[in-house]
Amino acid sequence: MTGFNAALQAADESFGNTRAAFDKHLGAAKERLDRTRRDVTNPPAALHREAVEYFRDGRGGPTLQSLQLAVDTGTTTWADIALGRAGALSEQFKADAATIAQVCKQLADAYHEGGDPRAFTEDAW
Repeated sequence: MTGFNAALQAADESFGNTRAAFDKHLGAAKERLDRTRRDVTNPPAALHREAVEYFRDGRGGPTLQSLQLAVDTGTTTWADIALGRAGALSEQFKADAATIAQVCKQLADAYHEGGDPRAFTEDAW
């Protein structure tokens, strides 16, 4: 076997091993994500109404307002978004996913601590 062929075979084996490890980790990550999505409980009705109004009236920013509009018009549902089934719409908001998650967490934390969920401002954005 020539030096080039040996190097090519070694690179091919290395890639195969790396790809197998990647696929294994990707599968485990998808499994954890699916388990997390299944284990999520719905928020109390009062918190849900507060969040919807917060999103609808624009206090959460234009991205959340347009996302709530899509839910209001029946284009998608919050359940579909949470389960990753909102398709192209979820792609539109992927860049803002961390911000959306942070705002939702702040709303939930404020609610559970007995505070005013609206206490934080647009500074969060």
